[in-house]
Amino acid sequence: MRKLSRLSANVISYTHTILTKVEVIRVGKVRPLYIKRAARQLFEKYPNRFTESFEENKKAIAELTSITSKRVRNRVAGYITRLVKRKKRLEEMAIKAAEHERSGEESEE
Repeated sequence: MRKLSRLSANVISYTHTILTKVEVIRVGKVRPLYIKRAARQLFEKYPNRFTESFEENKKAIAELTSITSKRVRNRVAGYITRLVKRKKRLEEMAIKAAEHERSGEESEE
């Protein structure tokens, strides 16, 4: 049997670690930086124009920008939809945490 070099053994071990971690860890979608940057800029500038609806966000982007590519517009709209949902989820978590703190203070009294 051929003996592996130290480097080869490390590469195989590293590759195995990556493969096992991919099975366990949920991997997100990869988007180009220009999509994320455009989406974040639009969301910061017009936060009230966007909703959790992908279709409504597509229409808003068409009105607000001069993006002519259908694919780019859809990718930006999809990322904005994700940002809106994430913001809503974080706000809900903050409200629950505040309520939990208040209920803890009341029980101490």
